[in-house]
This record gives sequence, C-alpha cells and structure tokens, in this order.
Amino acid sequence: LWFGCGKGLCQLMGGRLRTWGPADGLPEDGWMNLLHTRDGGIWARSGHALAHFDPKLSRFLAIPAPAYTLWAGEIALVEDAQGRILTSTDRGIARWDGHAWRQWTSEDGLPDTAVRALFFDATGALWVGCSGRGLYRWVGYGQTEHWTRNSGLPSPVVWSLARDGTGRVLAATS
Repeated sequence: LWFGCGKGLCQLMGGRLRTWGPADGLPEDGWMNLLHTRDGGIWARSGHALAHFDPKLSRFLAIPAPAYTLWAGEIALVEDAQGRILTSTDRGIARWDGHAWRQWTSEDGLPDTAVRALFFDATGALWVGCSGRGLYRWVGYGQTEHWTRNSGLPSPVVWSLARDGTGRVLAATS
C-alpha cells in the first residue's frame, strides 16, 4: 500500500512502514495522485511535480511535469496498453513516452477546459472527463493519428493525399 505522507510517500508492506523522500530520488512535495503500473512501478503526481518509482532501481526518478495549476487532487494518471503514462493538464492531456511529453489540447479537438478524469475501458478506448463539458470517448486511441495546424499542417482543409517513392505521405491543403 502506497500513500502520501507529509512531503514524501509511505509504503506499507508486510506490516512495516517505509518512508520515501529526497534520499530515494523523490522530491519533497504534497503527493496526491498515485498510479501502480503493470511493470511494478509507481507514478506519483502533485500539482508541481511528477516522479516514477523504478522497481529495477528501487528508487524514484523525477520526471518533468506538464503544467497543472488547478487543484492537484483532480489530476488523473492512467497507463495505456503500450505502458505509456497519460495525465491531465490545464487544457488537455499529456502522454509520457519515456523521453518526452506529447500533448493534446483544444487545437487537437479536445474541449477548451481542464481534463479531470481519464479511464481506459476493457476494449482499450480512452474516456476523458472534462471540467464542465462532460464525458468524451477518444475514438481510435492508439489506432489512428490526426493532424491539424497544431501538428504542422498549413491548413485543416485537405484536398488530396499521395505517397511518394520513399513512403512519405504528401498532403495537398488549401
């Protein structure tokens, strides 16, 4: 059992309590959100920071956290089928691929509001709860990719697509 305690994390195992903190790679903070991953890792999120407990190293690694200025108790953390971590941001969703964050916002089709809840159902579909905007289902998560101005298209109006001899996809836009 893991839980936030003071400015660190506590682990209760076999009737013994262990406190984790700076000596274990865990920055001091008010850790409010925890996620236990399939590989035995623990992800901890506060309003300011993110840390990952790597069971192979038996220590925490600090991860740069995407911005979240609202109440930290409403930050979501989930793991997708590929083992990537998704978390809420002030205006969307961020996904950690092990090296960097990829973010989706209203420019990618999400409502222009904070994401408060994330959940993968049994079919692998991602459900997104948005502050004051309801519940959304991300159709095609992990199966389709969408491109907009935010990802480099000069216009969202696409007239035709072709593949060149090297396999690149070419898009003719307005």
